[in-house]
Amino acid sequence: MLETKAILLGTDAVGKTKLLYKLKLNEDIQTIPTIGFNVETISYKDREITIWDVGGGDKIKALWKHYFNKTKCIIFMVDLSKNDRIEEYINAFNILLNQHKDYINIPIIIFGNKFNGIKTFEPNEILQKTELSPVLSPYIIEGNVLTGEGLDDLLEYIYNNIEFTEKEEINNEQVEDENNNNENNNEDNNKKEVKESFKISMFGLDNSGKTKLLYLLKLGEKVTTIPTIGFNVENIENKNWEKNIAIWDIGGQKKIRVLWLHYLKNFNGLIWVYDISDKSVLEESKKELINLLNNQEVNENLPLLIFANKSDLNNSGNDVKEFIDGIEEYLNKRPYYIQLCNHNDIESCKMGLEWLYNNIN
Repeated sequence: MLETKAILLGTDAVGKTKLLYKLKLNEDIQTIPTIGFNVETISYKDREITIWDVGGGDKIKALWKHYFNKTKCIIFMVDLSKNDRIEEYINAFNILLNQHKDYINIPIIIFGNKFNGIKTFEPNEILQKTELSPVLSPYIIEGNVLTGEGLDDLLEYIYNNIEFTEKEEINNEQVEDENNNNENNNEDNNKKEVKESFKISMFGLDNSGKTKLLYLLKLGEKVTTIPTIGFNVENIENKNWEKNIAIWDIGGQKKIRVLWLHYLKNFNGLIWVYDISDKSVLEESKKELINLLNNQEVNENLPLLIFANKSDLNNSGNDVKEFIDGIEEYLNKRPYYIQLCNHNDIESCKMGLEWLYNNIN
């Protein structure tokens, strides 16, 4: 399988995250400003495109360059319905170009988003007011993330014009499956099977390490994260599962917790993450978990996986019994399991997720 990596940049509130999940899920989802990043892999024809949606707030723009590693394409997004923000877009594009100098060979796509079909300026106005290198010639797409206009053009352009490479890790079973498909002339066997997914909400206080656990499970490696405002979504696969597990990592800051209820409907299970190494937040974590379990959307059959995270930093010898103490009546109403884990131990995380999968009704 050939794959490539693209980075999606732009100021805040232009629709970047909506674009990402329209490509991934073909749904219009409610989003909250991204502080940090969202990353999704889009399957298109016989290739995969991994897109990193990076926040566009003022403090984050200076960090864009840290996401250029192995990137083959930059998508810069603007909202064509807001001509009062054009100077803001120009400034952001100049920031991108200043950080782009060491990566001059990375192609740039400008995606002009027309919310509600409204266009108040031309994307070329941005290019005319920037110091664009002669070797750079951005490809311009006008579209609408709400209707899906321009999305096929975006994927087709990346497919035909951006560098793809072979996946670095291909296991023997994948190779064998591919060879078997090549030997079979039946067209149906050449189509990639798409599994359905169980939807899991992952909650916890801020700084509990939820996002690092998510990407440890997804990518098999530690990633540098920034506090999540909004959510991250990743699909976790296992060849032994009939379905995948789609984990929704929800921001844990106090101001965001009132929004947790929006991520409880039509979900198949819950994950709670707490920092076992920090006794100062233990009672707050227990209190927020009880509030969550008392929500009318959380039925008693919904399985709960509790990750006691940062066990490698637990120098005080805190015990999981301290977390359970006083909340047994809320836990015993449902299937639940507590798994010690940390960001250096993917196997413990997988064990917990295996329990969760086996207890979804």
